[in-house]
Formats: sequence, structure tokens, C-alpha cells
Amino acid sequence: MSFAIGLAGMNAAGARLEASAAIIARTATVPSPLSATQAGTGAVARGAGRGPEPVTMPVPADPATAGTPAQAQDPADIDLPAAMVEQIAAGAAFLASLNVVRREDDALEALLRER
Repeated sequence: MSFAIGLAGMNAAGARLEASAAIIARTATVPSPLSATQAGTGAVARGAGRGPEPVTMPVPADPATAGTPAQAQDPADIDLPAAMVEQIAAGAAFLASLNVVRREDDALEALLRER
């Protein structure tokens, strides 16, 4: 028996956490539709009737494409609720993998006590 399975699960969950955290962090740079208008008046800040200009964001880093230039991502394509759910799921996966490591440690400790 080894700790490899639990550690691999913890590494995978950590990578999922980092990827979803990058998505959530990048959403803070996307202006909301209200930032281009004045609250309550409906006046457009950038010109009459034009509305806000589109903003593009880089896609989160993918280890397979490391070193290549980042592609732009449309702010409308960002799914913030899905990224938040991914944070919760990755946290639960990390805890489950941590429990695997703990149980492995308990089993090895019990085995050593028996000898």
C-alpha cells in the first residue's frame, strides 16, 4: 500500500482549485453593465446610445498550452456560478483524498503495532 493514490487526488484537486480560482479572479476585471451607465439616470457614460465597449479577457492557463500566448475570452462566456461550484467540489475532493491518506497512515500504524 502507498500514499500515491491519495497524494495524486490531492494534487488533482489542487489543480482544479487553482483553475477555478483563476476564473473567479479574472471576473473581477470585467466591468458590469452598470459601470457604463449612471445609476438611476440611464445616461450612457461613453456616448449617446452606444453602451459599453466589449472587454476581452485571457483564458486561464492550461498546462498543455504553457508558453503560448493567451487567447482572449468574451466576458459573456465566463460562467461564474460554475466556477464557484467547482471551487466547492474541488475542496470536497481534496478532503476526500486527504482522508484516504489519513486512513492509509492509520492502517500502516496499526500494522507496525502488531509486529
